[in-house]
Amino acid sequence: MKSIGHLACSLLLCFAGVAGSQTPSQHQEQLNTLDLSERDRELSERIIWVQSALIPNCRKNFEPAACDGLVFQYIQAPFTRDEATYVIDTSFLSHSLKNLLGSSTFESEHFSVHKRCDESALIALDKWRKSIDGTDLENAVFVTFLSPDEPWFFCFHRDRWQASLALDESSQFDLEYREFWLWHAGKVVGQVECGTLYRRRSDAWRFPQCKFKLNFLNGEVQMEIGPFPAASLRDAMFSIDLMTSKFWRSIERDLRVYGTQKELFYREVLLDPEAGVAMTAIEAETR
Repeated sequence: MKSIGHLACSLLLCFAGVAGSQTPSQHQEQLNTLDLSERDRELSERIIWVQSALIPNCRKNFEPAACDGLVFQYIQAPFTRDEATYVIDTSFLSHSLKNLLGSSTFESEHFSVHKRCDESALIALDKWRKSIDGTDLENAVFVTFLSPDEPWFFCFHRDRWQASLALDESSQFDLEYREFWLWHAGKVVGQVECGTLYRRRSDAWRFPQCKFKLNFLNGEVQMEIGPFPAASLRDAMFSIDLMTSKFWRSIERDLRVYGTQKELFYREVLLDPEAGVAMTAIEAETR
């Protein structure tokens, strides 16, 4: 039986001609031919896995069969951060969330989301954030659900634009995505996005997929993992340590120059009650 690492490398070779994929060593050889003197902190590493090779017990949506699709795992840096200031301290937000906040508060005549992502929404977020400080955020990764019932939903959620437009015309809206935040030591260190069965633009049957966005150095360095079937979200969520450690062992790049804390996700994962309810709802839709 081939090892998982060998399987991943084989996949990279197999798909190189189709999708431009490369093994880490091939990618490094290409980088060595480039002048990176002014871009010595740029980082881009990618591995393509069979989903079941990366995610333990991975199962397809709507059937008990093991996953056989492909999942991309890659890390990139650097990401810049919107430096705008707000009524609250936003240092707990990752770079990507802080940038979303900047776009959501931009006043536009075409969208109304900035009217909902206002000072009161941010103050409510800050108050809620402080209420979870008693959770074991120092020793664990704590998962919360970005609920559409919370006012800060309109500052960060992928569906915020369409949801705000829908509320301009009626009293309800449907979500195309569910989102979760991962916390550690009082900061958001990751986001998870999962599709729902609802599709705004067609009635076609949908096969919900999820992806992770994990933040190192507050989001200056980002790792993405996806897509994979939403039915396997719980297994993936409780295997973040395994998925990240497998990536670090498989790449050939020395990341010490970036100050990346490889062990950030090597810890227990705890679910907020609302996050647990949302995850159960996903499983009910996809099992």
